[in-house]
Amino acid sequence: MLNEKEVLLTTKVTEKSLNPYGIAHGGFLFTLADSVAGLTTVARGTYSVTLQSNIHYMKAAKLGETLSVIGSCTHDGSRTKVVEVKIENQDKQLLASASFTMFVTGKVE
Repeated sequence: MLNEKEVLLTTKVTEKSLNPYGIAHGGFLFTLADSVAGLTTVARGTYSVTLQSNIHYMKAAKLGETLSVIGSCTHDGSRTKVVEVKIENQDKQLLASASFTMFVTGKVE
């Protein structure tokens, strides 16, 4: 966690995350973004599930690169939250950006 409004997850692109073209599979990047969106709402004190999502891929993630997945809450409602996620490589190049609308299912006890 970066602070009370942002969550950071880091990981490396491994052979298991590659598609047949030798770059990180889009589904792998989406899974990272979706996971961080959920963790961002947990950091804000609520559990949630994804209602809607949208992702834009800008640049390929390559084998061995270190990825930073950063989530920030832009709407913090009682029933829904909106989380923006960006994925960058170790050179701070933006690889993907995503937006998630999350439905609140309960409070973190």
